[in-house]
Amino acid sequence: MMRQAINDTVLRNQLAQALRAGQLAQADQALKQLLMRHGQDPALHHTAAEIAWRQGNRTNALKDFGQAFRLASDHPTLPQAMAIADSAARYIGHLLGSYAIDCRDLLSRQTLADLLTRPDLDPQAIAGAAIPVWIETAPWSDYFAQAPETAATTLMQDEGKAARHDPLALALLNHAVLADPAVERLLLACRDHILAHPDRRDPVFTCALARQYWLTDYAGRAATAPRPNDDLLRALVENPVDWQGTGDDTLCAELIAQHKHELALIDEIIDVGDDADETAITRAQYEQHPYPRWVGLTVPQPGSRRALLHRAMPEGNWQSRELAILIAGCGTGRHALMAALGYGNKAQVTAIDISQRSLAYAERQRRRFGASNLSLARADILRLDRLPSALKPARGYDVIECVGVLHHMADTWAGLAALADHLAEGGLIQLGLYRRAGRTHVATARADIAKRGLDPANDDDIRRYRRIILDDPQHLLHGALAHNRDFYSLPGCRDLLFHNRERDTELTEIAAELDRLGLKFRGMQMPNAVLEAFATHYDPSKLNDLSLWQQFEAERPDLFDAMYRFWVSR
Repeated sequence: MMRQAINDTVLRNQLAQALRAGQLAQADQALKQLLMRHGQDPALHHTAAEIAWRQGNRTNALKDFGQAFRLASDHPTLPQAMAIADSAARYIGHLLGSYAIDCRDLLSRQTLADLLTRPDLDPQAIAGAAIPVWIETAPWSDYFAQAPETAATTLMQDEGKAARHDPLALALLNHAVLADPAVERLLLACRDHILAHPDRRDPVFTCALARQYWLTDYAGRAATAPRPNDDLLRALVENPVDWQGTGDDTLCAELIAQHKHELALIDEIIDVGDDADETAITRAQYEQHPYPRWVGLTVPQPGSRRALLHRAMPEGNWQSRELAILIAGCGTGRHALMAALGYGNKAQVTAIDISQRSLAYAERQRRRFGASNLSLARADILRLDRLPSALKPARGYDVIECVGVLHHMADTWAGLAALADHLAEGGLIQLGLYRRAGRTHVATARADIAKRGLDPANDDDIRRYRRIILDDPQHLLHGALAHNRDFYSLPGCRDLLFHNRERDTELTEIAAELDRLGLKFRGMQMPNAVLEAFATHYDPSKLNDLSLWQQFEAERPDLFDAMYRFWVSR
């Protein structure tokens, strides 16, 4: 026993020294020996995951972070167990949110269920990895293998209770929009069976199913059964906010109270009014369908977002100084909160949007996450000069982020010019603009929608078009849309395919407009793997050369998605 303790001490010292020296191979050797003796130590698994992370082995990193999280969660009295679990969860959230990793043999069902319910993680990132596990493992795999109507009938019998109360299924239903056609078909069959046989309903499962439909804004096929009088059953087919239930059901009462809270918050949000005339059509869409309806986010470490600024402009001294930041077009607030929390308390963040309902949702979430350095205002990008002085620094904003917004304006480049007018000397603007080559499926769908005469403001028309795509696996758009998360909610589907106004662009146009506006390209905001691939093709010091990015896109279009994300400065 004494000899093992001495050997443990030697191995731990070797591990620490190797890590300090950056000798990852030596550190890995010492760690493997320690894990052979202490395989239940969550701290060792966390260290193993960090080594794999630094080596670029994301699969092993995810597996070991999962082990660290599970062991720490199951043994909360171990030293620093909760800190280890929290750290591992953040890493897992980042990995699953940034990379497509098949985690079926890496993370347990219980781990996925626990991660989905954490308030500091984006459940959508976890759901994308968890859905295949849910579909392919007991107790649900047999049901997904059957015809939906047959499976629903069996599920709602006594023998289906284990599946109905499965922690992973309930976590998914309650916390994430489930972007899978097989899942939608089975859930619709379950809904129809419950409505036809209300005496067989399981309150726990029915409540989770109703919350799932609320998350999607009832994007699925409309029910043919008469609307029930029971509040919870009616919530399966209609938003409780639209009919103000009796309050007897806790889910309905919660959703109604949340809506009333948001209505009250509208009066507390600064409204500069006087939008530009061309803004009205876009505002109308987001007042009808605030987008996106999100329930959680992966909370960044305070100050961690400043690394993005340093990469774009190393000479900017970004790490410690106070920053004034504008989020132009914040929608329901997810991006704004990520910025406020990620830049830290030495940053004052102002977020604007044209939709009152979107801002009310954002303000409720701001209070929930305690982002005291974030202020919201209803304002048009073309009317920034009318913001109150408390939200508009005289020197301009040090950072402006405008992602997924300018391409919905009547004049994209007039919007950029308006932002540039409010940029401080030495400041940065982050932009996100639709990439034409990455959205050919959207262009095809929009042409088809127009040909069919479908109304973007009509929810039933959106539902009808979804059914056309989902019910025909041979449809030319099925492959592109059947697993697209936006396609599975009404606001998301409208934003994706039915938007009132949008335009795509190309790097050649971007280069010409930046030159015309006197703005300098400061590099792409892309995953490290893409930046590294660029650096292997060209001089690594040329990341800010937009002409080389045009060449790189022509050679490797597969590395680009539906949106260009990049930085510019004066």
